[in-house]
Amino acid sequence: MNITLIKNLETVQEYLKIDRQALLQEIDNTSRAIDELKIYHKNLKTIKRLTNEHKAPVLDPEYKNQLIGIMTKYPMLKSVREAEVMYQALQAIPNKQIAHNLCISDKTVKFHKTNIFKRCGFRNTIDMIKKNYDVISSELPMGVLAK
Repeated sequence: MNITLIKNLETVQEYLKIDRQALLQEIDNTSRAIDELKIYHKNLKTIKRLTNEHKAPVLDPEYKNQLIGIMTKYPMLKSVREAEVMYQALQAIPNKQIAHNLCISDKTVKFHKTNIFKRCGFRNTIDMIKKNYDVISSELPMGVLAK
């Protein structure tokens, strides 16, 4: 009888151990999902602001749609400015020209591009352009992807 009791106790302990591991995994998955939802919600607010003509600066509709597309495809971008830098970088515009176009410093452009590369998993600008070739192929200058 003691052997049966010990086996039952071991079975219960094993079950509790597995159940605890599954619970910890579920908590981890839930916290990741919550983080992703927070980022998505923030970007949704930004997209809503971009589409609301009363609050957003006056933007060319095509440019605004491109920014919305970038922020939808890459919800890990933290700001509209990062989307603007990414949009211009995808057109193979040099950093100095991007800085001039957006009225920011060259160093700020590099800072935004570094964040974009980290968050979106790109190695460099060429890698970013290649991974988005289908989206921007009609907008690229000739020979950009020849390297």
